[in-house]
Amino acid sequence: KSYLLINNGNGQFREQTKEWFGEDIDFGMVNTAKWSDLDQDGTEELLLSGEWQGVRVFKKSGSKLEEISPKGLENSAGWINELQLADINGDGLPDILTGNLGLNSKLKASPEKPVYLYHHDFDENGQADPLIFHFMGEKLVPFATRDDLIKQIPGIKRKHPSYQEYAQIKSPEDLFSKSTLDQVTPKKVVEFRSGVYFQNQDGSFTFQPFPWEAQLSPILAIHWDQDTKTLILGGNFSGYRVDLGKAAASALSAWKWNENQWKRVQFDESLPLHAEVRALFQIKKRLFALTHDGPIYPLEQIQE
Repeated sequence: KSYLLINNGNGQFREQTKEWFGEDIDFGMVNTAKWSDLDQDGTEELLLSGEWQGVRVFKKSGSKLEEISPKGLENSAGWINELQLADINGDGLPDILTGNLGLNSKLKASPEKPVYLYHHDFDENGQADPLIFHFMGEKLVPFATRDDLIKQIPGIKRKHPSYQEYAQIKSPEDLFSKSTLDQVTPKKVVEFRSGVYFQNQDGSFTFQPFPWEAQLSPILAIHWDQDTKTLILGGNFSGYRVDLGKAAASALSAWKWNENQWKRVQFDESLPLHAEVRALFQIKKRLFALTHDGPIYPLEQIQE
């Protein structure tokens, strides 16, 4: 669960989530949050995101933080691991950089064919069952195999006694009754690509994904060096289930923004290929990579 902790000025914090967001706030599965003066009005907005949600923006209104919906962010829902803000194109407006799942995965998503999460106690055993559905052609099918789904919901075995029958599923309605599905509000993903939401002068955003090389693994760390105009991306993640696979194709990559496009540049190659980068931070001119269950790697100095 996520909270808002207010600093009282003497090193103590008070939890004031409901006071600022109201009783009904649902943050979902938050992975990242940043404060930034997004609209350049002198007051910082709160940006947050995570799994099964897009980039969300909360603006201060009196003693409340109210969610707003800038145009261009409505199709940003993904498995977002990281947010950073920087003026990439030099127009004076903060742009939003997102680290997402990437495209090197069995799961594919688009606004026309989302990936859905159905979260409900389908077998009525007192515990909610998270089920992922994705499109195969025009069919919306469970991502789980029949064997895995039966372990979670044993009643599926009676309704689909053979693999052949299970393979004929075309929608969630082939698995569950309408009355059951009416109780579910699915969450969805429409964008798995990592990239930049460029802010326009009217406050709207235009998404530009990173090049395909930057989509080979999940992006979990983003560093923008303003002095050299260099973007460093850190990734890899081995914690997925076997059926989704280990994502370890790109631990680190470096990019320059040039003539309205990203161009890859050579950078430090001392980091092991399969290292899992969780954070990138800079001390003076030196950049460091924090890895999962591993050391902190000092990287080469970023050059002009």
